[in-house]
Amino acid sequence: MSGEAFSKNHYVPQWYQKNFLLNAQNRFHYLDLNPEWIENNGHRYRRKGLLRWGTQKCFSEDDLYTIAL
Repeated sequence: MSGEAFSKNHYVPQWYQKNFLLNAQNRFHYLDLNPEWIENNGHRYRRKGLLRWGTQKCFSEDDLYTIAL
């Protein structure tokens, strides 16, 4: 095992996600059902709910396989 610590783990592997994309595509249409609120310079707005994400961001969680002892 190398000494690297992985914190972002995919629960659907990237190679499997790519099977659902057409040859010319490299991003999914990703719907965020609860987009976050952002405050910037005194203005508050909600982030877009429909996003275009590649396989690196889709179907992953931080520390998915980490066990707290």
